[in-house]
Amino acid sequence: MKAAILSIGTELMLGDILNTNERYIAKVLTERGYQVIEESTVADDYDQLFATYARLDGKVDVVVTSGGIGPTKDDFTKETLADYLGRKIYLDEGVLEEMKKYYKKKGYTLNDNNIKQAYMIEGSKALINHWGTAAGEHVQSEKTSYFLFPGPPRELEPMVDTYLKKYLKTDQVIKEASIQLINIGEAQAEALLRKMILPEEAEVNTFAHYGTVEVKSIVKGKDEDLVDEKLEACLKILKENFKDNIYGTGDEKIEEKILQLCTEKGLRLSFAESVTGGLLAKRLTSYSGASAVLNYSLVSYSNQVKEDVLGVKEETIKTYGVVSKETAEEMAAGLYKKGYGDIAISTTGEAGPSPQEKEKGLVYLGFHSGDKHFTKKLHLQGNRRDIQRQTASHVFYYLLKEFLEENNG
Repeated sequence: MKAAILSIGTELMLGDILNTNERYIAKVLTERGYQVIEESTVADDYDQLFATYARLDGKVDVVVTSGGIGPTKDDFTKETLADYLGRKIYLDEGVLEEMKKYYKKKGYTLNDNNIKQAYMIEGSKALINHWGTAAGEHVQSEKTSYFLFPGPPRELEPMVDTYLKKYLKTDQVIKEASIQLINIGEAQAEALLRKMILPEEAEVNTFAHYGTVEVKSIVKGKDEDLVDEKLEACLKILKENFKDNIYGTGDEKIEEKILQLCTEKGLRLSFAESVTGGLLAKRLTSYSGASAVLNYSLVSYSNQVKEDVLGVKEETIKTYGVVSKETAEEMAAGLYKKGYGDIAISTTGEAGPSPQEKEKGLVYLGFHSGDKHFTKKLHLQGNRRDIQRQTASHVFYYLLKEFLEENNG
């Protein structure tokens, strides 16, 4: 079974909006045994959209669109499809009634432009949008099923979960599992994968996130017990080969793992951030439970703060520089002495684009907890934002491996 994903909107072509819909839809299709053979982005252009429908119709079993079903004059996803299929559009009273309820609940005024969203293609099935105003549609041509969804992810995702997943039934048993890796690049992970002898029934892919890599395994078959057996065998091989880099499974994020283990062990953290500028604290506090773990965070950007608040010696900075092992060490030690946490962590480095002292990408991390204290030197690549994100991920990696995992007490 083949599928295509069609993203519609000139704003996507201009790079103004990050298109997360493609990835979400592709994941759902793949999990249900569909092969996504095309992902296309089309501007708000009638002729281009018409030609795209003509090219895909009959070529794939399912086309999923996002965007272009709103109230404005350049929203004509459904109108173009109706023209291609030779069908009329009509005002669906049921959809209009649902829209009226939604607008009343939100305190909005329903105008003529909004009513445009209640028009459906003849012969289609309306997909009520309980998360917004634009109803979706399921339209069937002779050989292809079309699913039209709104563009905003907060509306599209629950609608895909509610309607598309229900439609995409399969007689196959499809199961998946992921391991989450840190302190390894996607290319390196891929190279290791190619050397492994995995069950031939397993489809294994890598997905790079900010500073982490997800390795996902998918096994399909008609015998559920056999599928489970092959998936478990695959995971066993992956875990053994990536044992030094695994921090979690499933959709677990490194921040969640840190918070979970710190809570279990009753540990409090404190940060003295220079190069990361508060990113460590931001990433942790994005997840529930941070208040029980993160006790103190200081953005110690200036030398004065490093010296006055953290107790870094002026002579240390003059002799070794701000970006140095010695400065990182004294930052962490000074923070730990204040008693704000069981583990004190510091960051200092050159994120660029114009290095002030050392080469761009040079970063030092400092860790201090009781008698255990050490520094780590990093050489990172990328732009300023990349270096900051990588630094934060390395901090979490060493925090996990050196302090939180069982073999480290």
